[in-house]
Amino acid sequence: MPSDVDNEPKSVPHSIPEDSPSRSAASAIPKGRFGNAILNLAAIPLLVAAVTSYVTSTFVATGELRLKAEESKRARYEELVTALSRGYFGTHLSPEERMKNKALYFEESYRVWLYGSDEVIRCINEFSKRWVEFEKARTPESGERVRHAVERLILSMRLDVRGKTSLSSSDVITGNVQ
Repeated sequence: MPSDVDNEPKSVPHSIPEDSPSRSAASAIPKGRFGNAILNLAAIPLLVAAVTSYVTSTFVATGELRLKAEESKRARYEELVTALSRGYFGTHLSPEERMKNKALYFEESYRVWLYGSDEVIRCINEFSKRWVEFEKARTPESGERVRHAVERLILSMRLDVRGKTSLSSSDVITGNVQ
């Protein structure tokens, strides 16, 4: 005879029907307590690597640009000093050679405007002004003002390139302006 125990409905595990709207919500719930945490931990090193790569490449590129600008500045300053010494203090040169070298000086001074510090540009302008005054007057006083302007220009370029200097204008030997 069948027992009452056999007549009781057997328990069926609860499942959500396939077409139920709550089925998709149920599948969004993590299956295990640490399922998403493991994925997050795996993504962190990738994110850190990407950010590190970007920051490093940015710093390297910036450093390279800064280095190129410094090299260009030094080259411009060297050319400017060379043109200055040939054009303005080259008393042994013919008038045509002096004019050619003066033109070279002005060409180089224009290039310095792109890379030189504000103080260097001010000193270039001061020197140019003093030289024009000297060309008109040709007095010892105006020649002395030109010499001081050259000293300041050289010291300002040195300071710009080196960051510091213990030299003073009396340490810069420029010669006589004639």
